[in-house]
Amino acid sequence: MSLYLLRAQYTPDAFRGMLARPGDREGPGRELFEAAGMKLQHMWYSAKGEIICIAEGEAVNSATVAMVVTASGALCGATLEELLTPAQQLEAMKAAGAVSAKYRAPGK
Repeated sequence: MSLYLLRAQYTPDAFRGMLARPGDREGPGRELFEAAGMKLQHMWYSAKGEIICIAEGEAVNSATVAMVVTASGALCGATLEELLTPAQQLEAMKAAGAVSAKYRAPGK
């Protein structure tokens, strides 16, 4: 399982809905992630009208969440980014060192 950072911008329609019926959106968000096979770890809102989530799952699960929230019309501009721990980054550095010896850049 990997950790993913999801960021998306609320649409004007979503803000109108929140003004008409205020409520904590973490519960529905948690249900969405769980339905897609993920675990929501944290959810925040930014002053820019963004929702920011950290969730655990697989790439297909995170893409599913992004498609659902975009298709709902409540969020737009969803971005997903897989997050690495420092140990995973170190593993990538070591692998990159080995692979770089076999790579030939364009024009070289």
